[in-house]
Amino acid sequence: MDIRRCSSKEILLCICSVLISAFSFIFYLISSNSYPLIYITLALIFIWCMKNQKIHLENESVFWIISALVIFVSSIFSNDSAALQYGITFVAFIFIMLVLKEAILDWRKYYFYSVGIFSSIHVFATILQFFAPEVIDSVNKTVLPSTSYSENVRLLQFFGAHAGITGQTGRNGLYISVALGFWIILFITSSINKKKVVYFGMVILSFAALLLTHKRTFLIIPIINILVLIKIRNKVTFKTLFRVGIIAVLLLFIFSLLIKNIPELAFTFQRFNSSDITTGRSDLWKMGMEIAFEHPVFGVGILNSRNEIGMWPHNIYIQLFAELGLLCGGLVIVSMLHSLAEKIKIYDFIEDSNERYHLFAIYSQLLFLIYGFTGNPFFEIQVVGFYIMTIALGVNRFTINRICHYIE
Repeated sequence: MDIRRCSSKEILLCICSVLISAFSFIFYLISSNSYPLIYITLALIFIWCMKNQKIHLENESVFWIISALVIFVSSIFSNDSAALQYGITFVAFIFIMLVLKEAILDWRKYYFYSVGIFSSIHVFATILQFFAPEVIDSVNKTVLPSTSYSENVRLLQFFGAHAGITGQTGRNGLYISVALGFWIILFITSSINKKKVVYFGMVILSFAALLLTHKRTFLIIPIINILVLIKIRNKVTFKTLFRVGIIAVLLLFIFSLLIKNIPELAFTFQRFNSSDITTGRSDLWKMGMEIAFEHPVFGVGILNSRNEIGMWPHNIYIQLFAELGLLCGGLVIVSMLHSLAEKIKIYDFIEDSNERYHLFAIYSQLLFLIYGFTGNPFFEIQVVGFYIMTIALGVNRFTINRICHYIE
């Protein structure tokens, strides 16, 4: 990892980027209350911004400022006890994103690699839980809240599902998927064959860890994301397709051997044969949309859908419609889709030095948006914070326009 020595102006941003990645991936292991960490980061960013940066408003920024305002106002009137803190932290992340997305310093490199390292901890923890469950169990007793620890043990004992050092296989699968994306990006952007071998090995290890979580969605998303990244890079040639085919065959061969010798891995694929592939989520989606049509203007308040339904709706789009109303919820969804479209549209203008960060931003946003059809990533501020940071991680129009005159 080639990281040059930072200037005095860069040090603060690099520290902030590492703190934010720690907030999303590992700080919950240290403290049950991670919010002060992001507020400290916000204060540091604000100090840096006063001395070095002005925020330039363009369409993407305006969309997110309005979305942040909508969610903050909704949090004030929500009946959920955690809503106001969520709303304040969401606004904090939007401000941090608006500042960092225009910075041309090296914070992107530090954030990219710290996310890769912290998310990979969950890969190794999951693999270790399979081979030496007593080791991870002793760690979890110390670092996890009692409810999360009990759920971790229950999932492993009754279902053989590995939650690693988290309390949920869904959260663990999301973290591992981020690590998988990190290693995939390094693999496809590296030009050094020796490094490619290491990166490919980590891709296999990460995918094996994903199988152990028994989460079907996370097996499909990486495949979709890889195909999208290949298309974006304009590398759809016969040679590229041949290489992808060879790698796919090799992966299938490796995992067929693993599944044959490790029966626990086969359970994930068996779940695709379930009579109800949504595993009851369709009923939750129906109830969520009923709430949305009953409260079409302002919704029932951010995070309050779980109180109305009795549990999370397992779909962030229905959640946003139910909690913010059809209009305001649609605005937030448009903001998310607009950011992804912007990142894809300006890819051709990205310098080689920023390509891997931009590709990782696209991969991560796709991961969040696709997982949102069946999961609950919008409920957890740590996950939402990571998603918002990927908007800043990808290079934006303003930064490019310092070099190019315009982007059509």
